[in-house]
Amino acid sequence: MKDLLFSSKNEINQHKKKNKINFWTEEEDKILKAKAKEFNYKNWNLIAKFIPGKSPIQCSSRYRLIRPGLVKGAWKKEEDSKLLSLYGKYGRNWAAISKEMPQRTGKQIRDRFLNSLDIRFKKGKFSEEEDKMILKYHKIYGNKWSKIAKRMKTRTGDMVKNRFYSFLKKKIINNKLLLQKKRNLSTSKYKISKNFNKNNSKIKEKESIEIGKTNDINDKKGGKKDILIISNVENFSIINEKCKINSIKNTSIITS
Repeated sequence: MKDLLFSSKNEINQHKKKNKINFWTEEEDKILKAKAKEFNYKNWNLIAKFIPGKSPIQCSSRYRLIRPGLVKGAWKKEEDSKLLSLYGKYGRNWAAISKEMPQRTGKQIRDRFLNSLDIRFKKGKFSEEEDKMILKYHKIYGNKWSKIAKRMKTRTGDMVKNRFYSFLKKKIINNKLLLQKKRNLSTSKYKISKNFNKNNSKIKEKESIEIGKTNDINDKKGGKKDILIISNVENFSIINEKCKINSIKNTSIITS
């Protein structure tokens, strides 16, 4: 059988689709390490028989993650120089390079080269233009980072993905929240102003009704006053006429 320890990424991904990787216990990891060493890290069909429920590809991929001597974390200068020399020999055959660098996995080697050592791509901080490009192409392609990276031509797919999830996604979420707050404020202000206008119109209507009532009352009262005044004037004129008549009678009596 083919040596699955250094099988390609595509082969592993195809097998993962068929068989999901189950959770590994400490006892299973111990058995895997012991049997892999016993069978010289090659006969994965036979190794898998000692671990029920695990396939040969699951055993080989698991061993790559827990094998003795595996280094995680920062890379040394010696490792970088060795990786560059092996890249000149094998190109992008990360599985072949990992055979000569057993302390690192194929994924670690690939990520290190593309994100740090490949001179074709920019390193360091992202510019505003690059961020705008990522957001622009993300609307078109979604989470297809390799397609976005091809459009940009200055960053790798992993760089674009890391930049999006570490900074740009948070920025998008914050912008959406701010817009939502502004919309809520505008709608609440509109509702308040609408209610205020309604209340004002009701108050004005009440005031106009009350003013109309008072005017009517005043008109009625004013009419009565006018009638009284007119009647008083008429009475006064009658009294004057009576006084004149009486005065004429008195003078006629005296003269006689």
